[in-house]
Amino acid sequence: MIYMEYKTISIDQLEQFNRRDLRPDVIEKLTERIAKGFNPARPLTVIHKNAHYLTADGNHRLAVCRNLGITEIPCVIRDGNEYTLAIQCNSDEE
Repeated sequence: MIYMEYKTISIDQLEQFNRRDLRPDVIEKLTERIAKGFNPARPLTVIHKNAHYLTADGNHRLAVCRNLGITEIPCVIRDGNEYTLAIQCNSDEE
């Protein structure tokens, strides 16, 4: 059985997964969108690691939310390997 839980998590508990650099053009576009309101239909995918959550998918959104002073973010908590989840979640990117 695959574990998944939808939960709003404090931004202080979220860590960026540094598997690739954040792209400035994506940050700029997301800043415009998220400043108008975060879309809860597009939660971050995170893995519980020790006392924090590692962001497997949504690192650009996490950075933008931090910059905008957003304190809580909708997340899906999943079990698994962060590399595998990151690849699965980003398979639809160009």
